[in-house]
Amino acid sequence: MHGSTALSYGAERGCGILLSYLRTKLAREEGLCASEEGLMLTVGATGGLDAVCRLYTRPGDTVLVEAPTYHEALLVIRDYPVHIVPVALDNEGLVVDDIADRLAELTRRGAHPRLLYTIQPFRIRQV
Repeated sequence: MHGSTALSYGAERGCGILLSYLRTKLAREEGLCASEEGLMLTVGATGGLDAVCRLYTRPGDTVLVEAPTYHEALLVIRDYPVHIVPVALDNEGLVVDDIADRLAELTRRGAHPRLLYTIQPFRIRQV
């Protein structure tokens, strides 16, 4: 019924009807109370990451990224004049001690990271 509206160019944050549906679904299934302004539809992870970098970083800012990470994410982040600092990753995800070490080192240099880019660890579930 609203497919042509939902899938066409339109409002910056996305189709209002679809956003309203998602707010209801998040509240019902996840117990999350998202404001209308708190949701935005993107064209995938890289589109969302680009929006986050555009909104929350300024030239010279520091962005922490897990290493290794999704190569397309690095391409997006490198479009912005920020310093990228890798953080160690192991089989369980981010190495918390390495984050602490990096933050201490950056603080000594007067840098305060604006973002941390990480991906939920992939685990094969045994059935």
